[in-house]
Amino acid sequence: QWLQSALELDSTNGKTWYLLGRCQAALNNVQEAFAAYRSSIDKTEASADTWCSIGVLYQEQSQPMDALQAYFCAVQLDKCHIAAWANLGTLYESMQQYKEALKCYKNAVNADKNNEVRPEIRSRLAVLQQLVPKLSDKITGSTLNGPNNNCVTSNQGSNGAGSACGGITKLPTVDEAWSLPIPAELTQRQLQLILQEAAASDAGSGSSKRSERHLA
Repeated sequence: QWLQSALELDSTNGKTWYLLGRCQAALNNVQEAFAAYRSSIDKTEASADTWCSIGVLYQEQSQPMDALQAYFCAVQLDKCHIAAWANLGTLYESMQQYKEALKCYKNAVNADKNNEVRPEIRSRLAVLQQLVPKLSDKITGSTLNGPNNNCVTSNQGSNGAGSACGGITKLPTVDEAWSLPIPAELTQRQLQLILQEAAASDAGSGSSKRSERHLA
């Protein structure tokens, strides 16, 4: 209610839209949460937290590829985004891609300067560090006693993944995912910011050149 009131006063505040999305997600209002997150991206500079939260929603809706893209948007914006890396690890592990999960868990722990990584993630990292070197491609998920579905990490707490990503479909590897196209919302916003910066720069240089020509 307070967030709605805040938006009535200023509907251009991307942070408020993001927080509203978090509240809607907590209430399991999926469509409303997506709409709020998209408004956040549209209203403000792209946020790694927002994209990570979008990834959580996609993962909860059993849309692993969309979740992967959203998480990678987050880590492309902030390479030390702990929650996004941890969630990517959980996502890959749920798809039985243990080598990729190990990479992501390592990135999450390496980025952790304030002991924010949940014990479950550190535990999975320790298990995979021991077992991945011994694995063949035929090892099944049950052999590893993979993470429970509550390991999805939000930016301020945790959200259960439910039965998300239960089907086994190969996702792009970490290296491949870096080259995935960024969703149009982010691309358009970045382009707009670049154009605004370029226009401001041109205006400044143009004014300077006009002054120089006038002096000449």
